[in-house]
Amino acid sequence: MSFPAFFDTNVLYRALLNDFILELADRGLFRPLWSKDVLFELSKNLVENGEDPALVEKRVGTMERYFSGALVTGDEGRVRRAGAVVSASASRPRHPGHPNGSPPRSVLPSTSPSD
Repeated sequence: MSFPAFFDTNVLYRALLNDFILELADRGLFRPLWSKDVLFELSKNLVENGEDPALVEKRVGTMERYFSGALVTGDEGRVRRAGAVVSASASRPRHPGHPNGSPPRSVLPSTSPSD
């Protein structure tokens, strides 16, 4: 079973990135997740920025049908709060696997002159 990955509107917005991510998901590298709020915001933003509403509806509908298990519900408040935390820290370098994104001290470069 592949690991779950929640995608927000900013990741799904660009068609090329969206297609790439969903192709990787289709190959089983991860299981994509999104909420109704994300899909609504994606549709709204695409149409507001000049995309054909019929094509937007087709794109989002295809995503919903093909990845029918991707829709998460019931925790929209937590998703919004998590999104705010991620957005606020997105520019900070991240260390994979560490809870706050900071590398453990053992992998930080030494600054002592004796090293």
